Amino acid sequence: MNTQNWTMPEVGIGTFVVVDSNPDFKHPSFGIVVATYPRAVSIYIVTENDYGIMTDCLHVSDPGLETVEKILRQTPHRGVWDLAPVEKERREATREIRTLREEMERLKATQHEFAVQVNHVQQSVTDVRNNQPARRGRPPKVRDTDPVPN
Repeated sequence: MNTQNWTMPEVGIGTFVVVDSNPDFKHPSFGIVVATYPRAVSIYIVTENDYGIMTDCLHVSDPGLETVEKILRQTPHRGVWDLAPVEKERREATREIRTLREEMERLKATQHEFAVQVNHVQQSVTDVRNNQPARRGRPPKVRDTDPVPN
């Protein structure tokens, strides 16, 4: 993939991520994005023994990562990141909620259409029961005195 066409996943300050100083993610740490750049982020990390900032971290899918792997291995304050599992779940839940809201709006519109149709049918039945003349577009009503067709 051409590195110029690649787009980093959308993240903002406060996004939960996992980060490692090696692209193999053998020892990932939990982190929170504290700064974003066009192709990198800075991450506040917390481990069981320490905390700190990793700067200029590249996303694991960044095609330019191949050219900087050696630099990453030699520079402990840089790393590779990916969305934390909890962040991936939150994003999926947000997509599902958005889809459900859209479906609810469609169902409300359909319910309204049905209510209007039922109202028209109820009005037609009331008109027939009250012996009112047929409206335009409706077949004439049959009266008890009309001869029955054979």
